[in-house]
Amino acid sequence: MQLFGPSGSRNFPIDRNPTTVVNGSEGGQAGGASGALGSYTVPVGRRAIIHCSGAFTVRTALAAGQVAQVWVQLTPNGGAATRLITRDAEGAAPVQQTADIQDTEVTLKAGDLIEVRFSVGAGVGAVEFGGGVTGVEFDA
Repeated sequence: MQLFGPSGSRNFPIDRNPTTVVNGSEGGQAGGASGALGSYTVPVGRRAIIHCSGAFTVRTALAAGQVAQVWVQLTPNGGAATRLITRDAEGAAPVQQTADIQDTEVTLKAGDLIEVRFSVGAGVGAVEFGGGVTGVEFDA
């Protein structure tokens, strides 16, 4: 008999010592703010499947030239930071304009950093942000 796949009861990597990952935040930001809504770095000897989400709603109309953004950024172990997906609102965006990043899935190796980040440019506008990362980490 020939076997063409792993044998035993632990055939799938996600089944080996899984750990749940949940990290996120929300809040309002006035002009000139930036930061991370959620981030996660994969520990040594582990891998992870992470889902990233982020969103914002304009609460006070943005000034001309003022921009609001939310994005998912991946920094691979030993590599440079790269934006995977970005959503933004251009200057003079009206109240209640929204943008979101829904459930972007990323597979990571040890040492990789994934972040959901936000920024709102200097000006009179205010924006409410929210987002984070969720997923599962498992043995490599």
